Amino acid sequence: MIFDIYSRYVFENNLFAQRKQASLSFGELKDLMLRAQQEAYGEALNHEYMHPYAWLNKPHYYMAGNNYYDFPYAFGLLFGLGVYALYLEKGRNFSTSYNRVLKDTGRNKVAEIAEIIGIDLRSRDFWNNSSEAIKKDIGDFLELAQKKLD
Repeated sequence: MIFDIYSRYVFENNLFAQRKQASLSFGELKDLMLRAQQEAYGEALNHEYMHPYAWLNKPHYYMAGNNYYDFPYAFGLLFGLGVYALYLEKGRNFSTSYNRVLKDTGRNKVAEIAEIIGIDLRSRDFWNNSSEAIKKDIGDFLELAQKKLD
């Protein structure tokens, strides 16, 4: 998910930059999407299986005011992973403050919600720790895949 969201971010950035100059053709949009996927996935995805039409089936690309629509998904995933890491670190003592987070969600700003459980959203360490969970999952997957191949 995080790679897909990043590829869409790269696509939108490049689209906005090029759109300032001129309208883009169907072929140019496909090329922008392929290049964005190559940048985001690198060698992790066989380039023969990339999806040049990934921009076509997402209506937010065509709706004013919905730019960078995928950002909340990336934020939510990484925030949730970071909260889960705190839970693993603090154990049962975490539930009281977490219940406050659930109660106040939707009523307060996200930075205020995060502060309830001791998270500073400006802290690179928090976001890096969140990313570590993804790296661990990838490592676990690679280990299982290798065992299957052996």
